[in-house]
Amino acid sequence: MFALLVFLTPQLSLADDTGETQFAQNVAVAEQAASALPDVSEPDQDTAAAEAGPDAVVETASESSISDDVSTSEAAKAAAPILSYTAYVQNKGWMGYVDAGKTAGATGKSLNMEALKVRLCANGKLLATNAISVEAHVAGIGWVNAVGNDAQAGTTGKSKAIEAVKIRLSDELSSGYSIWYRIHFANFGWLDWTCDDGEAGSTGYGLAFR
Repeated sequence: MFALLVFLTPQLSLADDTGETQFAQNVAVAEQAASALPDVSEPDQDTAAAEAGPDAVVETASESSISDDVSTSEAAKAAAPILSYTAYVQNKGWMGYVDAGKTAGATGKSLNMEALKVRLCANGKLLATNAISVEAHVAGIGWVNAVGNDAQAGTTGKSKAIEAVKIRLSDELSSGYSIWYRIHFANFGWLDWTCDDGEAGSTGYGLAFR
């Protein structure tokens, strides 16, 4: 069983008292959401007929801020990136996209997550492919090639669960943003937070996101 939380908000310096307070508030909100995980997210109407796959849960949150002299992209400069994500769940297929700080997938149903997509948009448009990178460790395969914005990380229709994940932003976006995430395992619960290309999950133990 796997669940992933991610949050994306204006980056604040942790050397600043205000920044520390805001960061703590962001974490508290994400953890509160994690404590009340739904059994399953609503199916995506556009992908309701998708092929069934492993179950998992994904939540997102991040901290971020772009100084006046930091340039990311025309879209990112005009508006802060908006984060959302979806999971491909065993026996259910692709679930609906959820916003940052919410759970994608299912828990408590012994269903694994096979794949996920993480999407960054600004001004109603998808950011460049290299805006974000997602890398998945798949059961029986290992680490697969990293994919970009709104691309599939993992496999579908092969009954191979995701065991770990690494997420990072582009060099441009990472100069003003950090992306934080954590995962949920059956029998273990929520693991510690990690960020910016850190490994969340386990490899070599046969444990799947739930």
